[in-house]
Amino acid sequence: MEIFLVRHTTLLNTEGICYGASDLEVASTFSAEAKVTFSKIPPEKKYRVFASPLSRCVNLASYYSNDFTRDERLKELNFGSWELKKWSDLEPDSLDKWMKDFVNQPCPDGESFLQLQERMVDFWEDIIIGGSQDTIIVSHGGPIRAILCHLLEIPMKNAFNLHLDFGGVSRVEINQQRLRVSYINR
Repeated sequence: MEIFLVRHTTLLNTEGICYGASDLEVASTFSAEAKVTFSKIPPEKKYRVFASPLSRCVNLASYYSNDFTRDERLKELNFGSWELKKWSDLEPDSLDKWMKDFVNQPCPDGESFLQLQERMVDFWEDIIIGGSQDTIIVSHGGPIRAILCHLLEIPMKNAFNLHLDFGGVSRVEINQQRLRVSYINR
């Protein structure tokens, strides 16, 4: 079974902004990026498709197929009261506390990276494990890193060492209890 973890395409005007669970617009390069993204996935197979319900993922899933399932667990990290604020405007003590232990420390009124990983593992176990149909999952950088950390047994504090481009594709292959992961560059 092959599972393709697809990160959404480039967003519009997000530089320096803290965003996660907020619904944001994709950049004008969306169609070109979507075409490149899906060129990395073998076209000869029939895939079941899951997507985060945020429009940046729904748009990309829709580009591939009209037949997909939205799943709340695929949303990006909820930054709570920090959503859509400039990183530079966040209260330094609160930001420092979170940065020192983002794995366990939730954002104010938001969630921790551990909570994000727990919902991704829940999704993985519900939808993927025991299945046999090839799958495309359209999500965000945080959730993809969280599940890759889980699968590859990477400490979550090192999640951001996993570089994921906008429109990037990670391929997970499961054969007879063996797991292989690769990243398909643009």
